Amino acid sequence: MQKVEKVNDLVKLIKTRDQKSFEIGYESLLKRAKKYSKDYIELIILWVNYEYLFIGDFVKLFNYTQSIEDDVLKYGDKQQKIKFLTNKGIVLSRLNKTDQAIDLYKELLEICKDDDMKISRVGILTNIGVAYSRQQDYIKSLRYFLEAYQLNLKIESNVKITTLLVNIGSIYLNLELFDKAIYYFELALKTVVPSREYTKPVIYTNLVTTYSLINDFDNAERIIELLEEYKDENNKAFQVSYHKAIINYYSQKKMYKSALQEFDTVIELQNDENYAQQNFVFKLDIAKIYLKMGQADKCLQIFDEIEWLRKKSGFPEDLKQLLELKLEYNKHIGNLEKALELSLKLNNVLKDDFKMLQNDLIENNTRPVISNTSDINQAAYDDKIHELEEINSELHVKERLLVESLNDLSYESKLREKFISIISHDVRAPIGNIIQLLEMFNEQDDDNEKEEILLDVMDAMKQTYLLANELVNWSKEVIETEKSSLESVNVNTIIGDIELLFKNQLTAKNLVLVNSTRNESLILSHETSIKTCFRNIIQNAIKYSEPYNKIEVNQFEDKDFVIYSIKDSGQGMTQEQVDNLFNTGKISALGTSKEKGIGIGLILVKELVLKNAGEISCSSTLGKGTTFELKFPIQKSEICK
Repeated sequence: MQKVEKVNDLVKLIKTRDQKSFEIGYESLLKRAKKYSKDYIELIILWVNYEYLFIGDFVKLFNYTQSIEDDVLKYGDKQQKIKFLTNKGIVLSRLNKTDQAIDLYKELLEICKDDDMKISRVGILTNIGVAYSRQQDYIKSLRYFLEAYQLNLKIESNVKITTLLVNIGSIYLNLELFDKAIYYFELALKTVVPSREYTKPVIYTNLVTTYSLINDFDNAERIIELLEEYKDENNKAFQVSYHKAIINYYSQKKMYKSALQEFDTVIELQNDENYAQQNFVFKLDIAKIYLKMGQADKCLQIFDEIEWLRKKSGFPEDLKQLLELKLEYNKHIGNLEKALELSLKLNNVLKDDFKMLQNDLIENNTRPVISNTSDINQAAYDDKIHELEEINSELHVKERLLVESLNDLSYESKLREKFISIISHDVRAPIGNIIQLLEMFNEQDDDNEKEEILLDVMDAMKQTYLLANELVNWSKEVIETEKSSLESVNVNTIIGDIELLFKNQLTAKNLVLVNSTRNESLILSHETSIKTCFRNIIQNAIKYSEPYNKIEVNQFEDKDFVIYSIKDSGQGMTQEQVDNLFNTGKISALGTSKEKGIGIGLILVKELVLKNAGEISCSSTLGKGTTFELKFPIQKSEICK
């Protein structure tokens, strides 16, 4: 049993997770402390940390903070008051009182303006990021985490570094930027010091979830083994995180019954109305699993419960995750009119998300570095943003016109699903590129570097604008009843454009795109749809390639045809996966399975290749990489005359 002589010794016991020694030492010190003295106030505040880390019962903890608040605010010094109010905000946030928590934190930021309060300010900024994350406002959350991270680096403090890295990784996980999430989680593990070993299981649960979502089950299972020594800890918050990670693992492996059993455990752990927010998210996931199992009736049974939890949590009716669930449900049961209505609402939400990104990360961060002598023209920059918003609006209108123009119900269903899918699949990459650039901008102190990044942002927006135009043109092409004329297409130029589009993703993973196609070779095709084909395949190659490798695009000729191969050295696929690669089953099911290289895009690629009088094939070896081959009619020289 460790000896405890002062409050600092108790703090060390918390950090080393010695619960029994802490409890004995705490009772001993509390009895000896003079009531309302500095040590007494420090002790009762310290109990909040103990309850949070070891017990995790936030209803009980809220009642405790209410009971000691008057004493702390009356007798505590400035640091103690800030510490207590920060802890109170954590409890409010965990009890779904996030608006109250954010208001409290922002008041504390005003109090902590002095230089000697920078460490406290880092903690408060971090907690605001956590609160916004609980509201699923991930862009604002990332903004506060990055601000806290920058401040932490400036004061050269390692106090919050592990927590900040975990939080940033969690945001990238929610934004489905899985490579960056893994990077930050792994980096966080390297920063764990012996006194903060208790942070390891939190990082492990996040890694299990991330590896599961990218179907890297070997690594997921490796981390699950590391979690074994922690899974019986008497901490409700950790227990929920642990079971949620196992749920993601089971779901991705399509072990749906096991996943549902884990959900029962989680709901039981949070069997209190104060956990409505978390249970709302869990119920959404349960409903999604029922849809994956083809049990739409059971999904319908829990819609009323989901709606009650949504209202209790204060989430809006047009919450993205809820709209996605309802859209999938109505597509599943064949209610096409309702599905279209929901898809239009979802498009509006995604457009609003982009506007929020613009306002919070672009506008606020670019204006301070733009001067009268800058090469960056703010008006032109704003015009480019406006152009992008107009394209988003045009996509919205085009989708409505697309469906209204169809008379055949079966054809309408297939066409609408494919159009919605290609938008979600292709637009995500350049938007992710913009987010990555803005994150780099926010971490940069050098003004010259910032201006370079802004130029890259504008270039990325231009690429997104062009991409949106291509998608609109593709929709026009699809709804035509007669096949349009083939034209001469230069694949070498297309590959160059795609390399520019994915420049930052390639750089982030230290990948090289080797374009060995010949500039003088032309094929007979439809340029817009051919771009979509190559873009999807190269995007998958980037996603599943290991860092420090290359992606090769080669060209071969065979009589009247030209063959293009796209080869990566990634994780590869089993023969069973290759055999099902272009399966024409339900698009929604393929889109959520997230198997390596097997997704919505490849079904569309096959359709577009066939439309262009071409052929597509794939070969792959597990652990060694994948090669796609696309075969098209060659452009004869006499046609070019």
